[in-house]
Amino acid sequence: MDNLIWFVKGQRLLFEDWLVENNDELNCIMAESGADRESDFDYEDECERIYDEYYIRRTIAEYIYS
Repeated sequence: MDNLIWFVKGQRLLFEDWLVENNDELNCIMAESGADRESDFDYEDECERIYDEYYIRRTIAEYIYS
């Protein structure tokens, strides 16, 4: 997940834009983890989870170190 793009020109990407920017990388992540082979797999839900977790961790880190 280190290769995902989160910011463009210093601005945080909104979920829809982030999804478009990272489509190829996200497909690789899902395939490598095997998540895309599960019967109840929902690509957009999984991507939203990754996006939300990143911003929760970032917000906590900013709070702790500010």
